[in-house]
Amino acid sequence: MLVHSVRGQSRSSCVLATFLMRKYNWSMIKTLEYLNSRRPDLEIRVTFIRQLGDYEQRLTARDFGHMTVGWNDVSQ
Repeated sequence: MLVHSVRGQSRSSCVLATFLMRKYNWSMIKTLEYLNSRRPDLEIRVTFIRQLGDYEQRLTARDFGHMTVGWNDVSQ
């Protein structure tokens, strides 16, 4: 997958985070750690962080299974 943005900040990062959370069943924290490991200058606005938290709650409520939080967790 290719996501292109001039600075790679906020909106594009938030969209990519929602994709990763849904596809790999990752928690918001794990997703942000992954994105930050790939792009250390990542800056997501506080409002987008709140929206990602709300999205994580909706994914959990829809019973998509256990969301992996740490890198040692294995999703099945």
